Amino acid sequence: MDRSPTYLPPVYSPDATCIQSPVLGDAEVGIASDGRIFEELLDAEVAVNMEKLREASRMGIPPVYRGVVYRYLLGVAFTDKSSEMTMEELQDKDFQLLSTAYTRIWGNGDEDDGRGGAGGGGLVGSHGGGGKVAALHTFRELLKFSTSSTAAANATGGSGPLHCSGGFHGMGSGDAVGGSSGAGTVAMPFVYRGPSAVPALAPSAALAAWEEGVTALRYCAPYNADARQWARMESALAALQMMYCHVSVDNVQLLLLLARQLDRVASSARDTFFTVHALFSMLTQDGNILHDAQTLQTHCGNFLMLFRSVLLPLYEHFTAEGLTTWEWIPSLLTCFFVGRMHPDDVFALWDCYLADMSEHQAMALHPYACLATLSSMTEVLIEAGKTELLYCLEHLPRLDTASIMRKAVLIRESVYSKELLCG
Repeated sequence: MDRSPTYLPPVYSPDATCIQSPVLGDAEVGIASDGRIFEELLDAEVAVNMEKLREASRMGIPPVYRGVVYRYLLGVAFTDKSSEMTMEELQDKDFQLLSTAYTRIWGNGDEDDGRGGAGGGGLVGSHGGGGKVAALHTFRELLKFSTSSTAAANATGGSGPLHCSGGFHGMGSGDAVGGSSGAGTVAMPFVYRGPSAVPALAPSAALAAWEEGVTALRYCAPYNADARQWARMESALAALQMMYCHVSVDNVQLLLLLARQLDRVASSARDTFFTVHALFSMLTQDGNILHDAQTLQTHCGNFLMLFRSVLLPLYEHFTAEGLTTWEWIPSLLTCFFVGRMHPDDVFALWDCYLADMSEHQAMALHPYACLATLSSMTEVLIEAGKTELLYCLEHLPRLDTASIMRKAVLIRESVYSKELLCG
């Protein structure tokens, strides 16, 4: 019997970009490829072959290699091995700069604040005159941030982790990277808050969201039982807060979710920070779902149209139960299953998501994986009322991720072949 992999024919998106399908065959998508393949690719003497690395990743990445592979897929690590050590040294310096800045601004909080010190200063301390002076001085220093890493990217002709549109993201007053926000405690799993009276970029709202989110995460597994792992995570979160201190409350929650997931495979706080930063930066680029409120609305509208086209009985049931678009679609599309699905299942899907990413599209497979997931749960969802529907969508069961990805690819191919997203 011929056991060679089967390749689906190429499919083209409306902008004529070829869409690569995951490799299908007896070895199912989601089942980790032979570790020897990744070992050989990652141990290359001159450069990592990204085409082969993506192809192997679509079959599933062995957990032991996932953190390193994600660094390459997200552009955090250079494929040119001659620049690898230099890049890591520059990243260390940039990460240390953020950690130092965090300590200067928030590290002198109240003594009762259990988060004092480097990488864990109180988020709401030192807002007096002296704190403001220190903050201004720090921000001047932070204007230099990314010059070292970006210079390295320019010198090698690559696209390093900080070499992205938007520059020092989150520090400017003109930052607009998300939809509306709200106040209150951070929910786990993430539930999109939608329009509210709180300005999306209000510093006080963002600070409160970081404080509440970090506090909530501290009592989640595995951090509630591992002080060393929490210290590492807290250091990464401090750098992320410095980088994204002015984003919306919703995006603070999303950053925390991404950090919680990627920290599981990161080898250091620096790696957690840079992988989260790289992924979030791509998601906020023009045309991607987190770019701005209008783009988010467009993505939600497209998903609702596809939901009606692909799963009409379920669509009609959701409508009959009174579920509005903003009650479930934005949060489902922007959480990328983190906090709603078992972490191992999330990684199995993300392996394909990240391998599928292009220069201008990030996590583009996710809406189709959402449709495939809803399809697999139709029998349960069709009998549920509104409250049960929302609960089911926020607490997804263990799923056959290989089957989900196969179905997601088929749905995507059908959508593009029928030109449902054209116009």
